[in-house]
Amino acid sequence: MEWYRYNPETLEYEHPVTCQPNPARPGEFLIPPSATELEPPSTGDHEAAVFQPDSKRWTVKPDYRGTEYWLPDGSHHKIEQIGEVPPEDAIYEQPPDLQALFIGNGYARQLRIEREQQARVKQELLSYQKKVDELSRQIPIPS
Repeated sequence: MEWYRYNPETLEYEHPVTCQPNPARPGEFLIPPSATELEPPSTGDHEAAVFQPDSKRWTVKPDYRGTEYWLPDGSHHKIEQIGEVPPEDAIYEQPPDLQALFIGNGYARQLRIEREQQARVKQELLSYQKKVDELSRQIPIPS
């Protein structure tokens, strides 16, 4: 005789079990706890068959347990319960740390600006040095 075991905490279908005959009562079987003779429904991806003890029936619920996602605000979430579904605006790859990226790019931009300014100052300095050398050749310096 085959019955169907479900998890006593989550009530999700686990596996079929073969019930053993009861040696003390011929014709009866030993029924394991958290099992039912009702066959669970088929499930697809991200679905779980869940037994309803009160109504003695199976239902199919969304099962995204273990799914990690991020929201547009950068907050990280992980689904831990049967029945929870990711929101429509979920992002399934960790987005870059925008604040670090901004700070990093801002720092790199500042360094580039400083290098450009230094190059301009050196160019001006060389220009002035050439003018001083040219004027020095033109005007004799008394000894």
